[in-house]
Amino acid sequence: MGFIARWQRRRKIRRYAKKLGPMLTKRYGVKRTYSGPQIRSAAMTARLPAGDICYGYAMFMDESDFDEVHRELGESCDYAAMRHDIADVCFSGDAGFSSSDVMHYAAESSGFSGSDSDSDSGSDSGGCGSGCGGGD
Repeated sequence: MGFIARWQRRRKIRRYAKKLGPMLTKRYGVKRTYSGPQIRSAAMTARLPAGDICYGYAMFMDESDFDEVHRELGESCDYAAMRHDIADVCFSGDAGFSSSDVMHYAAESSGFSGSDSDSDSGSDSGGCGSGCGGGD
């Protein structure tokens, strides 16, 4: 994956992390995980690209729910690889992040900040197939 594609992926992840969590909290309250319909509805309300919804699923679902959504849709995405991508962008590589960590990231990242750099870590785990839009 080239520099531009990695930069775009990082930008998509940041956008989902910054906007989806606050919208989920506003609409459904603070929860450890959210359902597929809740995530889709909040993403649509936040005007997030539907093609990147798997980032939202990976941020706010546990692995079994993530896999179930993909089975229902007939898609295949790699939960661990997507969480790795999110962790590289938002959590210094810690893939054990929780939904509350994503909420905290969103709160710290609101507005423009110099800490939101687009440096290229070189990571390319590519956990999402083309069906949900997170793939290449």
